[in-house]
Amino acid sequence: MFRDFSGLNINFHKSCLVGFGMEEEFLLRMLALCQYKVGKPPFNYLGIPLGVDPRKIATLDPIVERFHKKLSRWKSQSLSFAARVVIINLLSLR
Repeated sequence: MFRDFSGLNINFHKSCLVGFGMEEEFLLRMLALCQYKVGKPPFNYLGIPLGVDPRKIATLDPIVERFHKKLSRWKSQSLSFAARVVIINLLSLR
């Protein structure tokens, strides 16, 4: 059905089905129907950990570390004159 609407194929080798708050019997029926593997929390979805306690600081440490790495690379690059003008104009509007 997904392929019919989108024209894309699901990669069953990379996909898994994780049930949050559903009965195990329903999950097993869906697994048989869809040919997915069983996934268990915690896992990452688009780089964000799911199935972990969001109140714990350690949960967010990998995300914060990635942002620091990206920002440090960005800060180390020299800005062009045009980029500096844009930043100055933005700051002067405040």
